Amino acid sequence: MSENKDTHFDVEAKLKQTRKELQEVQDEFQNLIYIIAHDLRGPLRHASGFGEMLLSINKDVLNDKSKKFLKIIVDSAEAGKRSLDSLQNYSRIIFRDLIIEEGIDPNTIVEDVNKTLAEVITDKKAEIQCSNFPLIKGDRAQLTQLFECLLRNALLYHIQGAPVTILVKCQAEKDAWHFSITDNGIGLSNAHLEFVFGVFKRAVKDTDYPGEGMGLTIAKKIVEQHDGRIWFSPDLSKGAEINFTISRDP
Repeated sequence: MSENKDTHFDVEAKLKQTRKELQEVQDEFQNLIYIIAHDLRGPLRHASGFGEMLLSINKDVLNDKSKKFLKIIVDSAEAGKRSLDSLQNYSRIIFRDLIIEEGIDPNTIVEDVNKTLAEVITDKKAEIQCSNFPLIKGDRAQLTQLFECLLRNALLYHIQGAPVTILVKCQAEKDAWHFSITDNGIGLSNAHLEFVFGVFKRAVKDTDYPGEGMGLTIAKKIVEQHDGRIWFSPDLSKGAEINFTISRDP
């Protein structure tokens, strides 16, 4: 009996030590991300700011090639700053504890996201259709960010000149809610169905469609933290359909 008790205490002590070491690694990683972002953001801001100043001051002196090169420098610096912001955002999602609420209405979340994306929706002449969603349980802030990432993607990867149509649906599963977002955009090849969820991975050229390649990475992490999974439907004739599940009890 005494030996079993000693073994139990030994396991508990090892678990406690492991949790302590894991927390230290997490804190160190967060500090590293903060330091990297802080130290790089300054030089990138300077490159962008001084590049814009050169373009403004010397616009009547510089030839077209010089203006083009300076514009590339400015745009690249701005893209670097956005990438750092996305990386910091991703690290916050990884390490922040979920704030679980009950009775969250996804209809309200989509309405809020539509307000945030109102300018893009108007510009793309987009129509976002939603079914009546059930009340769900989860972290409201993260779920809002999830829908914003996925709807922004559906709006971004559109066919030039064609109005955008997006359909958001939900169906009940045994232990989860299954959401799908279908668009009539450029679609996604089967070769990229998993690839696009990687950090800074994109299936298109930056020159064709701007972005940092972190939206789907962030969406995947949020879904996983709600004990769900996320995937693209393969072999669509046109457009794309992304699916994700949210546990009924994350």
